[in-house]
Amino acid sequence: MASKTTETTLEPMRRYSSISSLQHDLARCRRCGDAGFPIESTPVVQGSIGGLAARAIVGARTLTDCVGKSYLVDDAIAIPLPHPSGASAWLNDPVNRNRLGKALTHARREIERLSEDR
Repeated sequence: MASKTTETTLEPMRRYSSISSLQHDLARCRRCGDAGFPIESTPVVQGSIGGLAARAIVGARTLTDCVGKSYLVDDAIAIPLPHPSGASAWLNDPVNRNRLGKALTHARREIERLSEDR
């Protein structure tokens, strides 16, 4: 009897139009892992880009509430980041640019830590 293979991935460049569609894809990936299907790679560090992703992944109400901090979500470190499109004026505020700097410091530190563990 042939083995059954299931492949479920989040599309890195997919644009989500709502929190529910992003949460649906995240839940689908978690269900596959919980069911014992092999997952090629489980993220250890995850960057959530934009407010929609930050709300879905870490439950933040606004970018201001979460950028500059890191969160433990399942077994991964989630680091919320603002969307780089330039459409938002969020980064025009020097305090928010400082928050972004802190977030990037978190990301750099986690990546260095992972490199040391290998």
